[in-house]
Amino acid sequence: LNNGSFYVLETNYDNWKEAPFFDDRRNPAKACLNQLGPQNVHGFEGVFNILNGKPNLNKLTTYTTLMSVKTGQYEAYRQYCEGICS
Repeated sequence: LNNGSFYVLETNYDNWKEAPFFDDRRNPAKACLNQLGPQNVHGFEGVFNILNGKPNLNKLTTYTTLMSVKTGQYEAYRQYCEGICS
């Protein structure tokens, strides 16, 4: 982790390039995680709620994986967005 971040966020696109306009999940997820802050992350629930909501869950989302280096916990969820999605 660098720049004091408490998370690593990986999307389908290289993190050193701008996210494509049609599928920018990275910037909204980063904004939500930064607003949540490390003091409010209680297990995976808060992080999953961010990643499972619009615009982070969209028609291009196939799975969401949560990992904790500290505890070794690992959870993965197949995702499918029905109806109108961002």
